[in-house]
Amino acid sequence: MDKGVNSQRRELLVLFAWCLLFMLTWGLWLWRLDASDLTFDEAATYFVAHRPLLNILDYLRGAVREHPPVYYLLIHGWMGLAGTSEFSLRFFSVSAGLVALALTGWLAGLAMGRSASAARLFPAALLAVVPGMAYYARDARMYSLGVIWAVLSAGLFLRDWLPATEWPRRAA
Repeated sequence: MDKGVNSQRRELLVLFAWCLLFMLTWGLWLWRLDASDLTFDEAATYFVAHRPLLNILDYLRGAVREHPPVYYLLIHGWMGLAGTSEFSLRFFSVSAGLVALALTGWLAGLAMGRSASAARLFPAALLAVVPGMAYYARDARMYSLGVIWAVLSAGLFLRDWLPATEWPRRAA
């Protein structure tokens, strides 16, 4: 019975630590988010994403130095919901950065094994305080989304390809 109580207590503490990490990171990354005007690159995000959906794709086909269209399509929908202020454009990237933190914990769990639930917190906390991540998560550009794709692809590789003794199933 003692093991069950200790296990539940440990799980609650880990859950509390995750909530604390997300709240502290959320507050840190949102602090004075709209204190400055949009940079040139952030204004370029607005310039591309404020167009109608098909015009975004048409514009990007001819714009050689722009990023791929996924971010612009997502931020276009976000601008329709939340508006076009500096805060709302940057808020989308902050939210994507928080998703990247959660996925980093998932990736750490895959790498270290399921029993290391508390150890998953360390890589996510490290990512939260890395100055580059904190800087780019507050930028209305696709960098947070890029971190999501990188961590997600690494996790899917670890989950589906590395432990396979034969060719992975088609869904992998």
